[in-house]
Amino acid sequence: MACCCLMSQNADTASGSDTIRVVIADDAPAVRRGLSDLLGEVNGVQVVAQTEDAPQTIAAIQTHTPDAVVLDFRMPGGGGLAVLEAAKNVVPKPVLIVLTNYTEPGYRASCLQAGAHYFLDKSTQFGLVADLIRELAANTRRQAGPKPPPQPVRILVVDDSQTMRRMVMSVLQPLGNVVFDQAASGLEAVERLALAPTGLMVLDLNMPDMHGFEVLRFLRQHQAYKDLPVLVLTTRGDDLSKTEALALGASAYLTKPFSQQELLDCARKLLGT
Repeated sequence: MACCCLMSQNADTASGSDTIRVVIADDAPAVRRGLSDLLGEVNGVQVVAQTEDAPQTIAAIQTHTPDAVVLDFRMPGGGGLAVLEAAKNVVPKPVLIVLTNYTEPGYRASCLQAGAHYFLDKSTQFGLVADLIRELAANTRRQAGPKPPPQPVRILVVDDSQTMRRMVMSVLQPLGNVVFDQAASGLEAVERLALAPTGLMVLDLNMPDMHGFEVLRFLRQHQAYKDLPVLVLTTRGDDLSKTEALALGASAYLTKPFSQQELLDCARKLLGT
């Protein structure tokens, strides 16, 4: 099989400090071309390599130390999981975007647990790749410019009830200098963590697709999230659930219905404000 690691002309020398360097990995030439054309329209983005199997992709990551990798789940030579495992040892770790037609929940969970930041459906979310890379490029340009004023602390509220999410955000609004993000499931929470630095997660336990205990286990197994404060807010008031949550790394444990002042005080303590 011919090597398909295709570099842009003068890719290494042309890249500036504010340029987002991307590796595209897919065994379908049409998909690689489509992604390359899509990302070519994003300002400040450079595709430094295109690969067609797992070994080529791992080599490209090691050679180019890209800022982002867009990869298929099914590829020759070990597939996307092999690439995700290899990327764990890369410093700094690139943003890993799995784009695939194999969207079964089991594949999704395996990729996220192996280190993927995003798991996208190739048939319906192809264009979202450009949005994610565009946001990464914008963040990089902001970091390269004059030092901005202190950014608000991001609080991620994870609960399958929209009403409960709104209530929690309303109670925590007096913290000041905070912004809120929301997730309606455990898997969505894991995906949204990669969008921006998060200062606090408020986490329900009983959720579809990925239970709160699984989210805690995922967080504490990954270097980037092992110290993230997590406030569990749940209807489960039994001692066994509380003990298990704290053992898995929860920073605090409150039960619903909750005291608004207790929730606010607990969040303030975890944020150190």
